[in-house]
Amino acid sequence: MQNKEKAVRPAAQAVLFLLILAAAGLGAYIIFKSREKIQPEKAPKLIPTVETAVAKLKDTPVIIDNYGNVVPETSSQIVSEVPGKITSFEINEGESFQKGSVLLEIDQRDYEIALETAKASVAAAKVKLDKELAQADVAKREWRELHPNKEPSNPLVLRIPQVNEAEAALESAKARLEKAKLDLNRTQISIPFDGIVTEKFKEAGEYIAPGEPAARVYSTEIFNVEVPLRDEDLQWFAVGGENAGKVEIEAEYAGKKYIWNGRAARNAGMVNPSTRMVTVIVELNKEGFKDSGLTPLPGMFVKASFIGDEIKNIAAVPSTAVHNMKEVWVAAPKNRLEIRKVDVLRIDRKYAYISKGLEDGEKIITSMIDSPVDGMKINPMESQKKQSEQD
Repeated sequence: MQNKEKAVRPAAQAVLFLLILAAAGLGAYIIFKSREKIQPEKAPKLIPTVETAVAKLKDTPVIIDNYGNVVPETSSQIVSEVPGKITSFEINEGESFQKGSVLLEIDQRDYEIALETAKASVAAAKVKLDKELAQADVAKREWRELHPNKEPSNPLVLRIPQVNEAEAALESAKARLEKAKLDLNRTQISIPFDGIVTEKFKEAGEYIAPGEPAARVYSTEIFNVEVPLRDEDLQWFAVGGENAGKVEIEAEYAGKKYIWNGRAARNAGMVNPSTRMVTVIVELNKEGFKDSGLTPLPGMFVKASFIGDEIKNIAAVPSTAVHNMKEVWVAAPKNRLEIRKVDVLRIDRKYAYISKGLEDGEKIITSMIDSPVDGMKINPMESQKKQSEQD
């Protein structure tokens, strides 16, 4: 009985193995056939939506923008020319003053006495000269009576040296009088321009010596804005002279925006060796800022827009629309992209000025495309913002 069981067991195991192998083969066959029937789906073509702006050919002035610092045209110190005790110095730092107003006074008493003394010296010198002239006249008459046809060999006979000495003494006294008048006038210090006090070094009651500064001031009549530009930008506007280029200055202060009008007065006369830029000095006078509501302040960082020459029949397009400095993407008919070569006259932060290659009314693509291909399908959408910038 045991021998029969031992004979049946290997046969059963062989049958089971064959059944498992057959099932595995059948499963593999089914999987293989099902894979053959699955067809890969084609990915839908994506048509990029692009922003466009309409190119308009027209006469357009070149606008050159950059930033610069405001500095006063004139700044100086209040310096005394005479010594003395300050009797009046009421103006404080940050306060403004008017042209010709007296800002500082020095004790005048010593200078008034010196003036009176000088006047007396002039009067005494005049008296002495008159006496010498009278004596010289008497000596001349006496000589002619005694020697009618002869001139004296010694000038002392006619008192000529004495007269000359008296005349010189009078001139010296007059000079001392003028000096006394000047010194008295110098006890009152005024400034020949409207301005503001920035620093104060002395106070009333203190002594001041000649040449010693009492305060620092600057003029509020004319300001300069120092703006660095590329030398090639200078071809578009005049610097200096009657036809100096107009410049619009935009400033922000205390949360408000202010616009001033200036002119390109001059350049700094050198090229910065580090930046290769030329500093153009924009002049701002009172006529350019008096109605703005704010007087320029030294140290302000402002935007300067130089109004350059007008270029005829040119398209000013957003600078982002130019690629490789010589190409633009045009939204061609049938919503196709056209990569077109153009002549770019100049380009700045905002606009590119194209002289050739565009027709009036063509749509320029202003947005980016990852992989642009000439003739590819696009979905144009006009950008209202960029369009409004061109109008």
